[in-house]
Amino acid sequence: MLNPNTMKKIYLFLFLFCAYNWSFSQSDCAKVQAHILYAYNNAKTAYEANNITHLKFYSNKAFESFKLVKQSVDSCNCDNIADYTFEAMAFLSKIPNVDSFEDSQFYVVKARDLAKKITDQLDKCTTLSKEENQLSQLEFEKMKLKQQQEELLLKQQEIETRMAEKEQKEIALKKEQFIIEAETAMAKNINSFNSILLTCKCDAQITSPSENKNNLNTKSLEEIRKYYVNQLSNITSNYLVKLKECN
Repeated sequence: MLNPNTMKKIYLFLFLFCAYNWSFSQSDCAKVQAHILYAYNNAKTAYEANNITHLKFYSNKAFESFKLVKQSVDSCNCDNIADYTFEAMAFLSKIPNVDSFEDSQFYVVKARDLAKKITDQLDKCTTLSKEENQLSQLEFEKMKLKQQQEELLLKQQEIETRMAEKEQKEIALKKEQFIIEAETAMAKNINSFNSILLTCKCDAQITSPSENKNNLNTKSLEEIRKYYVNQLSNITSNYLVKLKECN
């Protein structure tokens, strides 16, 4: 039979061991709490997105946050969290392969609701210390700041894309306008040259170039300008040759 001193040491060891494990578990629950708040925030932002590009972007951020929850959940002794996490990740994993905005919203709202369930469950089965609560809040604020930075970057990319599209439209319009003006000028020149040839009783006529001009719009504005300069130059040279032959 163990003597009283030995029994006291065993009880003390068991108490300290349990207290350590509880503390370790609570610390991991604090990590889970920070990650799940970020997952919820991203899923909520995804659901509120007004286009499928943003929805998919933030649903992917939510998926990555749920992955971080999954890494810490085994050490946080709280019922149902692992199952909720698995379900949420399953829903979010479908979104990249979905083209419908409504279907994507359906999956992301399921993940958002599961994130809320995890948050509620954590509140029931954890008692975080003041320091751990502060750490969880700091982690969440850090993640939220990162999300805001990503949102600003996404908006900047959108603005740059819209500006580039606007610039391309303006260039296309300038090309179209230049081609119309150049074709009009070339037609006038041909008519004037033919009128002079007819007046001079020259048995000759200038015709418009029969080249395929369908691909002109794919060229740069400067290339189009050079094309018409060459065309007008060739027409003028041809006219002068025919006029000289008329003598």
